[in-house]
Formats: sequence, C-alpha cells, structure tokens
Amino acid sequence: NSGSSVPPYYSTLDYHKLYSSQTATPSKVLERVFQAIQDWDPTLKFMAYHADDESVRQQAQESDARFQNQQPRSVLDGVPVLLKDMLYVPNVPIMCDGTRDACVANHQN
Repeated sequence: NSGSSVPPYYSTLDYHKLYSSQTATPSKVLERVFQAIQDWDPTLKFMAYHADDESVRQQAQESDARFQNQQPRSVLDGVPVLLKDMLYVPNVPIMCDGTRDACVANHQN
C-alpha cells in the first residue's frame, strides 16, 4: 500500500508517542496482540510459550495508569515484546531443535 501514511509496523518510539498522547493504550494494544496471536499462531506456529494472559493484562492496566498520570517507566513501558525462543529468560522454555519439549532452560548457577 504505497503512499499510505500508516507504517507497516510500529516502533517502540511510535508506541510511546501513541500512549503519551492517549491515542492508544497499552491495554488496547495488548488485546490486538492477543487477537493476532489467536488468528495467526495456529497456522504459523510462531509462539512456543506466552505468559499468563491475566498477568499480562494486569501489567498493561498498570502501564495505562502510568501513562494517564504522565509517569511512564521508560520508552519501553507498555510496548508488547516477543522474544526469540533461543534467548534465556528465567522460567521460559527454550526450543533447541524445533520441538517444545526438547530443551527447557534450567539455568541455576
């Protein structure tokens, strides 16, 4: 769609500006992300794991309040994030060879 002023995706700074101007909220963006996952993941199978929906919704609501009070934590506050499953994140499974059960990160030092 050449000539469109709508970007093909939003950057972190785009989200921050949208939230700061109250044009969008982290909660509304999160619900769109959840819908996209529901629509696309059964076919693309791009999500090996995602956090508890209610916990993430609570975090988004807390971010909503910070933006409403003009006190975001940082430019990343409220920005949805997907991580490549080969990065170590505590308590998140890692798919080493393309199967969900093949490799689970258990890095306890």
